[in-house]
Amino acid sequence: MEPSIESECRNILESVDQINGIIAGRSRQEFGKDKQAVREMRKQLGIIRRAARKIPDEFRNQHPEVKWKNLSAIRIVFVYEYFGIDVDAIWKIFLTALEEIKEDMQALIRMES
Repeated sequence: MEPSIESECRNILESVDQINGIIAGRSRQEFGKDKQAVREMRKQLGIIRRAARKIPDEFRNQHPEVKWKNLSAIRIVFVYEYFGIDVDAIWKIFLTALEEIKEDMQALIRMES
């Protein structure tokens, strides 16, 4: 794996871990009321989004086992956010995609090392 691709995969992993720490032990309602936590989670999702955009299509095509659509789901939060932070969309990503993203990035790093 090219050093820059590995670096982006590690950036994604680090942000997923940060998000897991923000969410740990919270309900959707508790999370939504904590504006600082929402802002920090959104920041980490932005880091994931930017890192994912730097991974070339050629590399993605070589690894169809990775659920790249999970990374696209993060992009949707930003593209369709017009009037503030959509806490429900962020929470849904947490519940559905982040653990798969983490597992996929860990597998890529192991496989390519």
